[in-house]
Amino acid sequence: MVEVPVAVPTDSGQLRGTLVNPDSSAGLVVVFRGVAFARPKAGDPGYLGLARDIAAAGFAALYVSFRGFEDAPGVFTMSGWSQDAEAVMAYAAGLGFERIALVGASAGAAIALRHVALHGGVVGVASLASEALMGQTVPRDYVPEFLAKVGRAAPTPLAPADPDAFYADMLAHDPIDYVARISPTPVLFVQGDADAFVSLDTAGRLFEAAAEPKELVVIPGAGHVLRKDPRAVAALIAWLAEVLPTG
Repeated sequence: MVEVPVAVPTDSGQLRGTLVNPDSSAGLVVVFRGVAFARPKAGDPGYLGLARDIAAAGFAALYVSFRGFEDAPGVFTMSGWSQDAEAVMAYAAGLGFERIALVGASAGAAIALRHVALHGGVVGVASLASEALMGQTVPRDYVPEFLAKVGRAAPTPLAPADPDAFYADMLAHDPIDYVARISPTPVLFVQGDADAFVSLDTAGRLFEAAAEPKELVVIPGAGHVLRKDPRAVAALIAWLAEVLPTG
């Protein structure tokens, strides 16, 4: 399958990624990554692997890492990732596809939901294990430890964000405050019922806050990293086939 390297300029530097299956006529799926606590393990393609799975189903797929992870410069904050999201989606819009769908995982799902609520521009948005209230997943007293863990995954050692500022910025990106505004764009929520970070009750609250058209798929026994669960990926691809029909 054809893979084309891409580069997206942002205020923190150039973000690099990959466009998979660029000649697809079925439309483009953009993938937003989740947070990691370590550098990628050998043999794990990460979210590029999810993009490849999506492309194998006949779609074009674009994955660009956000700041603070892989080789992307900058420090992770939710506002920084929101800026990266805007840059990546502007880049995607310039690729010439008539239809674009967006998929996000964990914090990247929170960013994706907020982005579509504020900017639209897609035919559907899918959330894999999104937080509803960011402070539930990362309480204020956990922020220093969380930032230290995130720092282990950074491409280069950088001073972490100020904990108080980071926490306030994180709360400003609570998806539950934005999700109702996504309608009439279709939204899919995929959630594992054994997720140690986002509870099924939290996912249910986010789903209830969303307006139609919406769908919730619960994966029995699945944890937080749904890109590694074939059942979650299959549910995502089935939904993509509805919003981006391949013919």
